[in-house]
Amino acid sequence: MILALVDLDNTLTTSNGLILEETIKDINEFNKKNKLVIISTSYFNEIDNLLKKYGLEIDFYSISNNIGLIDNEIYKGNINLLNELIDKFDDAIYTLWSNDINNTYVYKYQDRLAFFYPKGNLIKLDSFNVNLPNIFVAISNDNIDSFINYINNNELNYNIIAKDLKRHIIRISPKNYSEFDFYKFIINKYKNYKIIGIGDSSSNLDFINLCNLKVAMKNSELEEKLEIKTPLDNNSNGALNYLINLQ
Repeated sequence: MILALVDLDNTLTTSNGLILEETIKDINEFNKKNKLVIISTSYFNEIDNLLKKYGLEIDFYSISNNIGLIDNEIYKGNINLLNELIDKFDDAIYTLWSNDINNTYVYKYQDRLAFFYPKGNLIKLDSFNVNLPNIFVAISNDNIDSFINYINNNELNYNIIAKDLKRHIIRISPKNYSEFDFYKFIINKYKNYKIIGIGDSSSNLDFINLCNLKVAMKNSELEEKLEIKTPLDNNSNGALNYLINLQ
């Protein structure tokens, strides 16, 4: 049996963000005897809505949310509310948000940052008390150095998502949880499977390098980094064409 860990954008989807009818047919055929799991940097809600649009029932994991839907169960890593951080820097926080399957939770909602908030049922909070794997914070530039120093000294990870003249937008998560924990979880869960990783960008290498077979999409930046590539590109059902022919 084969476990295929597959990127979403420009791997399962076309360059226009569509899933081809041939791809849908091949996914359903492949999953009769094997298992396909999507690993994507897209938000959980965006993946969920796209799959529902095409009537696909596929396990998936969102790196952006550190949360996945595996065998109809929610997978979450080690979760921290980060209340101490939020309380300490409350005056410097411009807005803060996180999201789960259906809802986007926002503390100090700002109209001008509406495009940064994930899609979903919007819940505006008077205080942040949602038990989710990571949070996104917009914080003033005057406080950014002390904010990052605090993060570094308190077992937290951060990524700067965007910045302007007034503030930084930062993603924060517990240091003892990362997407690697999920990769190890899924690989251990299906350890009796032959594991194949397929993607198109360097950001996919973290999970592809843990697989038995490492596959690059044709005409992608990974072609020069991996020995195996799909015969067809993402606009021609390349990923599923490779998997179907491999069985």
